[in-house]
Amino acid sequence: MRYTFFQDVVVSSIACSFFSLSTARTIEKRAAVSTLDPPGIAGWLYKGCYSDSDASRTLKTGAHFGDDVDVNSCINICSGQSYVFAGVEYSGQCFCGSYMSDAATKKSESDCNMACTKNATQACGGGGRINIYYLDGATPAPQPSKPVTNPGVDSYSYAGCYSDDVGSRALANRIDPPSGGDALTVAKCVDTCKTAGYSMAGVEYSGECYCDNKIKSEAFSDDSKCNMVCHGNSSEFCGGPGALNVYTNGTVALPSASSSASSAPSASASLLAGWSPQGCYTDDVGKRALSYAIQISSTTVEKCVNECSAAGYAIAGVEYGGECFCDNVLRNSQGPAPDGSVGCNMACAGNSAEICGGPNRLNVYSNKSLVASSSLSSTVASSTSMADSSVSSVTSSSILSAVTSSTSSSLASEASGSSSSTPVSSSPPSTSASGSSSSILEPSSAPSAVPPSSSALDSLSSSMSLSVSSSSTIASASASAVPILPSGWSYGGCWNEGTSGRALPNGQPDSPTNTIESCIAACSSLGYALAGLEYSSQCYCSSEYIENGGTLASSDSACAMICSGSAAEICGGPGLLSVYGSMTPVPAPVPVIKKTGLPQTWLWKGCYTDEDGNRDVGEPPIGVKNEYFTENSAEYCLDQCFQQGHDAGGTEYGKQCFCGAASSFAGAKATLLGDEKCNMLCTGNASQACGGPGTLAYYVLQ
Repeated sequence: MRYTFFQDVVVSSIACSFFSLSTARTIEKRAAVSTLDPPGIAGWLYKGCYSDSDASRTLKTGAHFGDDVDVNSCINICSGQSYVFAGVEYSGQCFCGSYMSDAATKKSESDCNMACTKNATQACGGGGRINIYYLDGATPAPQPSKPVTNPGVDSYSYAGCYSDDVGSRALANRIDPPSGGDALTVAKCVDTCKTAGYSMAGVEYSGECYCDNKIKSEAFSDDSKCNMVCHGNSSEFCGGPGALNVYTNGTVALPSASSSASSAPSASASLLAGWSPQGCYTDDVGKRALSYAIQISSTTVEKCVNECSAAGYAIAGVEYGGECFCDNVLRNSQGPAPDGSVGCNMACAGNSAEICGGPNRLNVYSNKSLVASSSLSSTVASSTSMADSSVSSVTSSSILSAVTSSTSSSLASEASGSSSSTPVSSSPPSTSASGSSSSILEPSSAPSAVPPSSSALDSLSSSMSLSVSSSSTIASASASAVPILPSGWSYGGCWNEGTSGRALPNGQPDSPTNTIESCIAACSSLGYALAGLEYSSQCYCSSEYIENGGTLASSDSACAMICSGSAAEICGGPGLLSVYGSMTPVPAPVPVIKKTGLPQTWLWKGCYTDEDGNRDVGEPPIGVKNEYFTENSAEYCLDQCFQQGHDAGGTEYGKQCFCGAASSFAGAKATLLGDEKCNMLCTGNASQACGGPGTLAYYVLQ
């Protein structure tokens, strides 16, 4: 491994930190993960660690994502849907397939080193790496034909692959076909734009459709970047990350190849003294590499670095063309992108000659001058111990501990027993490197989260602005952008995210054009009564309740991030939801385990441990293709088990039901837990608890 001067300083500094903190805390190593080989599912074998990417999925079907993923649970899902391949990736992603893409290449087992979200001892792939398992003896389906670029459709001809970015769209108008982005094809996008009266259509990132009568003149052409297949037709391409396949009816001029080539991003930037580029790094919306978002207009590398530096941070990162993040440590096991700089391919919104990351990719910059042994003498990586898995290991990055002296002093007080230290994740540093106040989204004239009445609209000024401490305007919008809510809908307050899952569990795709109106429309069209906007570009829905421990924030002003699609609207914040509803949002009732009034002669026995591949109580009821029930409850599950002649049954993970023999359970060596571990809402009865993650609410028939 090649070490930079910066990394040498970090390593030596942390070594000193270990001795200085030895009397204040215990530094523990995280348990090493290992590949599950063989898996615990009969007939399945391990194939190896393989490459994977958004543009070319090794296994085509995304089966499950989140906190309930390990090897056996993924195999069970894929097997239940008759797939012959299963793969786990990036800790919490499960993919299935009838074949493996021939674009996948076998990689070193050490590349698949991320712990599974459900079982931290198992390896679940990595960034761009997937552990593949297969059904022994099964015949894979044939590889589909290679995707091609559609030459044209419905009098529109192909014009080329053009760059695009969030802050300055090549084609300005996002219009999804009636069937939605999940079924997008070139023909559907072209027909949509043609019907709307536009002469140009563009498809991007597999599921996005854009229309216009002109194309941004500085957009450049590069066919290699339009490499993602359409969601609705895997035989044709629908753009790529920050790239559009463009179609035109021939009535508009397009940038020439020579002029567009000169506009290709060069990724160069003039940085402040002491700052230097560190490369392209992985990121994830739910597990940010850098915790603190700064909203700036017309993003450039220089602007982001300057704002992070002024706020006292040692690390800055630019992402998706127009996003800026800051921190003093690299978090959530993020690190250098496994595909190098390939994923960092989007031009900066404020300077098309610079690169500002990409989808789930950060161009990272750091300040070496802030890394000094004196500032690390009582610092490891954050206000938690080195064992905290949210902070990446030393070897994953040369920027791990670029920590300011202000962070060092707060840690020193914590190490000595002070209770006044604020956790790193709860707020940004209060000390500024330049002496100015922090520029982390502190609006001087913030957009209102609550849409005004029509009379109030008349009295609004003509524009709204959001400024940082440097007085640079972040975003502005006319008052006409303030939304009028649909009939029956109203603002329900700023809510804290859930503690054991999403407060509004039904997430919609992240959108660079997210607004209050678009989120409500999406949730309402799916039959949901609540809509919540979070972290600028996220939209979540729920039928009735604020779930999983979500609570009302102390003040509406806590939700302070402007919407990605409108600078005049507020879309929540980090871990905060701006909630709207056709009913008043209230926390879900605390579920209780059903212990009395059970059907037949069933008796409650307790909350026990359980695991995939070694079930305490048999398997799902006979004839059920998978183990998930939308109507699950104690009564429902136990009725199923009784009708099929079982004398033991149990509910798990809210939606699972298992039936078997009490004698088998006795030999399973399950551990009795406290009732509080079986705490997940039953899918068929929100007042009941149906087990939990890896915990079984267990019943026997007397």
